[in-house]
Amino acid sequence: MTGLYLAGLVAEHLALTLLPIAAGVLVAVSCGIRDRVVLLLIGLGTLGVLGAATFWVYLSSPRVGRWFAVVALVGCGFALGWSVLRCRSRLGAAVDVLRPLGAPTLFYAAQVGFMTMIGYLRGGMAEDNLAGRNRYMAGLPRDNELPLLFARQLQSSVRPLPKYLVPQWQASDRPPLQTGVYLLEQSVLGFDHFMHYQVIGIALQSLWVFGVWAFMAKTRLPGRVTALALAVIAFSGFTFVNTFFVWPKLFPAAYLMLVAAAVLSKDFARYRRSAVASTAIGVGVGCAMFGHPGSLFVILGLSIALLLARVWPSLKLLVAGGGAAALLYGPWIWFGSVYQPPGNFLIKWQLANARNFRNPTPLTEYLINAYKRAGPHEVLSNKLSNLATPFRDTLRYPGEVLAALRDSLAGAPDARVTRYQVIVSEFHYLIPALSLMALGPVLLLVQWLRLRLRPNGEPRPEYLRIGLLGIVCLLVNYLIWAMILFGPGTTTNVQGSYFMELCGFALGVVGWYTFAPRLCIALVAGQSVFALWLYGVATPQIALHVPPPGAISKSAALGAAAAFVLAMGALYLIWVGRADDGEPSDAEGVSDDGATPDRSASRRITEADAEVVSA
Repeated sequence: MTGLYLAGLVAEHLALTLLPIAAGVLVAVSCGIRDRVVLLLIGLGTLGVLGAATFWVYLSSPRVGRWFAVVALVGCGFALGWSVLRCRSRLGAAVDVLRPLGAPTLFYAAQVGFMTMIGYLRGGMAEDNLAGRNRYMAGLPRDNELPLLFARQLQSSVRPLPKYLVPQWQASDRPPLQTGVYLLEQSVLGFDHFMHYQVIGIALQSLWVFGVWAFMAKTRLPGRVTALALAVIAFSGFTFVNTFFVWPKLFPAAYLMLVAAAVLSKDFARYRRSAVASTAIGVGVGCAMFGHPGSLFVILGLSIALLLARVWPSLKLLVAGGGAAALLYGPWIWFGSVYQPPGNFLIKWQLANARNFRNPTPLTEYLINAYKRAGPHEVLSNKLSNLATPFRDTLRYPGEVLAALRDSLAGAPDARVTRYQVIVSEFHYLIPALSLMALGPVLLLVQWLRLRLRPNGEPRPEYLRIGLLGIVCLLVNYLIWAMILFGPGTTTNVQGSYFMELCGFALGVVGWYTFAPRLCIALVAGQSVFALWLYGVATPQIALHVPPPGAISKSAALGAAAAFVLAMGALYLIWVGRADDGEPSDAEGVSDDGATPDRSASRRITEADAEVVSA
C-alpha cells in the first residue's frame, strides 16, 4: 500500500498546487492574454500572491487565516469555472493558446510523482524530516524543516510569535513564501502530518519545470531542445538532492527563470510597454525575493545584462512592476525590522562570518568590524578563494565518476565511498553539478565569435542573443556572489540562488545542441542515465535503517517505476509534439494593454472576441 498512499498524496497536493496556477492562467486567457510566458508568470504569481497573503492573515489570526485559505482555494475553483464559461464562445482560440502549456504541466506532474516515489524507494516514511536530510547525503542541516516550524508557530494562538524557530534561526531570518503556500494548502485538509509538508515541498521545488520550459521556448529552438533541457535537469544529482530535501531554494528559482525568459528575450521590448506584462514580471520578482533573499543577486545580474543590451526599463515597468515587487516584499522588511528584529543573522553569517546569533550589533557596524579584523591581505585571499570555489573539483570530478563506476561494477568494498564522493562534489560545486553541460555556454561564446568574424554580417539568431545575455547574467551573479560573501570558500552551491544551476543547464543544452545536435542528445542521455543509476538505484538511505537487498517495498518500487514511465511519456510528448521551430507564433504577442487577438488564418475575430481582447 505504500505506493498507493504516496500516489494519493501526490495527486492531492498536485491538485491543490495547480489549482491557483490554472485559475490565474485561465482567467488571463479569458481576458485576452495570449503570451505563454506572461500567462505562466500570472499563474505562478497567483500561487505566490495567495501564499504570501495566507502568511500575513495567519500572522494576524490563525482562525481567520484558515478560513482565508479555504475561501481563496474555493475562489480559485469558481474563477476556473467562470473563465471556462467566458471562453466558451471562443473555445478554439483558448485551446490553441493553452495546448502548448499541456506538455510542461504533464511533465511537472510526472516530476513530482517520480521524485516522491524514488525518494522513499529505500524507506524512511516514518522518519519525518530525517528522510530528506539523509536520503542522498548524510546529516544535512534542519533547513528543510524550518518553513514547517514557522507554519506551526503561525497555526498556534501564541502572539507575538516565539523569537526562535530553533536555536540560531529566527523566523525573520528567511523569507516565508514556502510557509505561506504550505498553510494555503494544508488549511483545506485540516490535519498536519509531516508527509503532507514533504510532498508539498517536492511540488513547490519542482515548479522550475515551468520556468525552464518558458526560458527554452524563448530561444526559438525546436521542441526537442526543450525536452533535452528538462531531461538533463530532472535527472541530475542537483535536482534529486534539492527536490527531496525540500528547503526553499528551487521554488523561488522557478520565478527567476520565468522573469529571465521575459526580460532576456526580444519580446521584452513589448513587455515593458504592457501594464499587464510589467505587473506580471514585478510579481515574479517579488515572489522570488519573498522565497529566498539570494534572488537579489539574480535581479542585479538581469538588470546589468539588459543595460549591456541597451534595453532600458520603461516608466510603466518601473511603476507597475516595481510597485508589485515592493508590495510583495516590502512588508517582510517590516516584519524583520519591527515585529521580530533584527532578522539578519543569515545576512551577517554570509557577509561577515558571524557565529554568535545573539549578538545585537547592527549589520553595518558588524561588517566594518569584520573587514577591519581580517585586514587587506586576508580579505583579498578570501575573495580569490570565493572566485575559485565554484570550479573546485572540476578536474578531479571525471576521475571520481570513473572510480565510482569501476568500483561498483567490480563490487569493491569501498564502492559506496567513491559513489558518495561524486554526490558531495555535485552538491557543493557548480561545475560538477552541471557536469558536461558546463561546456555549453563556452560553445555559445565560440559561435558568437564565429558570427562576429564573418564579413557578410549574418544576423544573430534569437537563441544566441538570449544565450549571451544569460551568460552575462550568470557572470554578474557569480562576481557579485564572490565579492559580497565574506569567505573563504563560501561560494558553494548551497550559499547562492539555484537560478545559476537551472540557467547553466539550460544554456548548456542550447550550446551543445546548436554545436552538434546528435552529440548533445547522446551527452544528455548519458548524463541522465548515470544520475538515475547513482541516485535512484545505487544510493541507499544514509544514516537511517537500510533494508536488506530485496526488502524494498514492492508497491513503492512499482510506484517509482510508474512515475518514471510517466516522466518518459511526458518527455516523448514534448519531443514529438508541435513546438516553436524558430519563429514566434502570433499567439505570443502582447499589446500595450497586455492583450493580443488571435490572428490565425483559420479563424476570424468576432466582435465579441474583440471586446474581450480590448478589456
